[in-house]
Amino acid sequence: MDQMIIEVVLLRNDFDTEFYALQIRQLAAQYQSGAELSEIKALVDKSIKSMESILQYDCDYQLQKWSELFESLHAYANKFSDPDWMTVMSYARKQVSRKKGAANARHKYLHQIT
Repeated sequence: MDQMIIEVVLLRNDFDTEFYALQIRQLAAQYQSGAELSEIKALVDKSIKSMESILQYDCDYQLQKWSELFESLHAYANKFSDPDWMTVMSYARKQVSRKKGAANARHKYLHQIT
């Protein structure tokens, strides 16, 4: 039991949302280079799903990490960006925003009960 708790703590200390932001930026660059949008969206979803599986069930921690990723993606989207880049970044931000909203709803619900 203690080993499992230690592993979770280590995982949290090593978890970096910049890794996922980098993956999404690389996918946006692939779309700029001519890749199919449907394939890129599927890969963005896969990356977000991967992050979701690592975050597990702690809604407070999820909310923190989804917020970090959202802000990270927001920093790479501006009005001077290529339209293809913005298509992927907007899609990713929308998906992350949905995950962030779900974590926030769980957070409110759990704190309302207690």
